[in-house]
Amino acid sequence: MSDDTEEVVERLIRVGKTGPGGEHYKDLSTLEFIEQQGWTGFHKGCIVKYLARYKEKGGVKDLEKARFYIDRLIALED
Repeated sequence: MSDDTEEVVERLIRVGKTGPGGEHYKDLSTLEFIEQQGWTGFHKGCIVKYLARYKEKGGVKDLEKARFYIDRLIALED
């Protein structure tokens, strides 16, 4: 890993590794790969999805999921 990639990974570890969907999402290797590539579109799409549906589907839980991806996006952009 390059120094830049290692720095990004360290910031993301500080944000939190456990996914917003529950305990069975402990291994986020796919998400970490996406983040290492700098592909932030995935995060943005998840944010829009959870914000758009929270009133009709998941309520506060969907807002928490959106916040998870917002926090990780912020860590990538820092």
